[in-house]
Amino acid sequence: MAVDRNGGRGGLACAHSEQVVQCFAAALQIKLQLGVASAEAVAARPMCGEMQDQGWSDECAIFRMPAQKAGKRPKSALSAMTESSTCASTGTPPSSKRWKAGDLGDERADVPSNFEVQVFLLELLRTYRLEAEVAIIALIYIDRFVERSGEPLSSENWQRVTLIALISASKVWDEDPFDNAEFAEMSPSYDVRDINAFEHAFLQCVGYDVVINGPMYTKTHFFMQTLMSKDAGNFSMPELDEDRAAELEESSLKRQTELLDYIECLEPDSPASSENARGLRH
Repeated sequence: MAVDRNGGRGGLACAHSEQVVQCFAAALQIKLQLGVASAEAVAARPMCGEMQDQGWSDECAIFRMPAQKAGKRPKSALSAMTESSTCASTGTPPSSKRWKAGDLGDERADVPSNFEVQVFLLELLRTYRLEAEVAIIALIYIDRFVERSGEPLSSENWQRVTLIALISASKVWDEDPFDNAEFAEMSPSYDVRDINAFEHAFLQCVGYDVVINGPMYTKTHFFMQTLMSKDAGNFSMPELDEDRAAELEESSLKRQTELLDYIECLEPDSPASSENARGLRH
């Protein structure tokens, strides 16, 4: 299937691109730092290995990249492609300056650098032609994933979790979203089987709860605004008016209903499908 829908998708506008990438990267670094601290706290407890294994869902294993070797973080195909990426609005690479995430302390060897996160995000947003609002929704989904799965963001899982959170967010925001086959066609790293598997695991981890309402969006929009550098100018990432917020909630509810109906068709007698239906539809 050839992806040829340029006319219907404006993608990330230059006016927002730098702020979206910088603020999203800063938010992810904060979550990565907190994830490392949480893992270290668990590791310090007695019987830490057993406790940790029991606390992390098996579904989350698919998001973890291969272990680091010789002190080097594994580089994804996306990262390799984007080392020379430049920001369309400035003609320069994304800023390597550390933002608010740096307030948590010095960058650690087990947490990707701010520059690495920015480069990865910029390429994802451009490759998949995602709008700024999708990044805000994706951040809500990432928080939901961490809270409900019990698996914190780490150097092993952050890229795949972020990827599928953005894809999931686009499916509730865009009027005519790409399907997984189209996303796979644009992806330099994953085929449609990979993306289907990531999506299935991610949806299981969040309990198939993809609903986004106005207050959720506003809260996360404000959080991202607080991560701006003082010299970055006015925060230009779009807010939602009442009508657009209502449309987003309706769209996400429709998407959730479709997902739950699909589960019921596949496994009508599954306790999990019945529990999700009761918990999310009412």
